[in-house]
Amino acid sequence: MTRFEDYLLRTETDERKFKQKYAERIAMYKDQYKAWYEKNFEPYKWRRMNVRPESAEFVIGLLCLLYREKQIQFTIRFPSDGSIELQREDVAPGNA
Repeated sequence: MTRFEDYLLRTETDERKFKQKYAERIAMYKDQYKAWYEKNFEPYKWRRMNVRPESAEFVIGLLCLLYREKQIQFTIRFPSDGSIELQREDVAPGNA
């Protein structure tokens, strides 16, 4: 069984593979996910993120891609109950 943390984009290779696999979906949803994230995650407050298992790879990967591009900033954790939690953080000045 795949763990949610396996979907994190930790390296350039991970990012490249994700972009190749989901190029069309990234182009369609990138701006929408950034707006959704900014609207739904209050800064510096942990919030559980509800993700369908069949969508988890794309959702987590796209958030990581936005993070790697310095468009959003967050801390993510994976509690032992199998959930996903995010804490939104401020993007460093000059990085947005």
